[in-house]
Amino acid sequence: MLSKIYTRGAPSGIRAATRSSKPHGARAFSIQEHAAQSILSENGVNVPRGRVATTSQQVISAIDYLGGSGVLKAQILAGGRGKGTFDNGLEGGVHKVNSSLNAQELADRMLGHRLRTKQTSERGLVVNKVYVTEQVKYEKEFYLSFAVDRTQSKPAIVVSRSGGMNVEEAAEKDPDSIIKLHLSYDKDITRNDANAIVNVLGLTSEHSIEQLHTMVSRLYTIFRAKDATLLEINPVVITKEGDLICLDSKFSFDDAACFRQPELAKFKGEGE
Repeated sequence: MLSKIYTRGAPSGIRAATRSSKPHGARAFSIQEHAAQSILSENGVNVPRGRVATTSQQVISAIDYLGGSGVLKAQILAGGRGKGTFDNGLEGGVHKVNSSLNAQELADRMLGHRLRTKQTSERGLVVNKVYVTEQVKYEKEFYLSFAVDRTQSKPAIVVSRSGGMNVEEAAEKDPDSIIKLHLSYDKDITRNDANAIVNVLGLTSEHSIEQLHTMVSRLYTIFRAKDATLLEINPVVITKEGDLICLDSKFSFDDAACFRQPELAKFKGEGE
């Protein structure tokens, strides 16, 4: 979903972040959304409540736990799930449900079936897991990512106030909606950096501004601590109360990270 921004300055365009963040000669791997969200939650970042399910009965249990409604999200290592198509004709790999019966019917059509998206082959990928999360009502959304800019040998953060969509398209339509800042591995994000992001997003609520400062700092700490090459949140949403929540996240690493981060090994290759 990223492009040109990590190889050139914003907002002149964006080439895939994974290209610029992938070390030369190294193999990269990603982890599924449920694993990425778990890492964020364990490190104090707000994410929706959720459970992983591999059977329809587990999906029903998760929906009951969430109060009778939720979102079913197919777990594959490919983007474009929302607009994908299953081998049985079911459209979309992300569905809102408002009853256990609805959840079971959808789970039966998702689990064990192949989901084809613009990022998979024609055969698609088999969905062995569904991530069941709570539904979140929100008023605003934005895009945020950290990646390694190999041209500068520095990490960078990219933020766009056009969240939930292709950030390339957002950059072309509204160049001023995106900001890119180079960072240092040795230093935390500064208050000035955070304030620059606030200005691009147009935040005015003191509560939301303070939450943004905290969230961005924690995300960058996680990015560095986990030896990630990419951490992408799309979207971050802002609720009516001004709370910031990461609805969806993606982590990518190079193979060397497994030696330094052995806990990642259990997620490597999941869903490929």
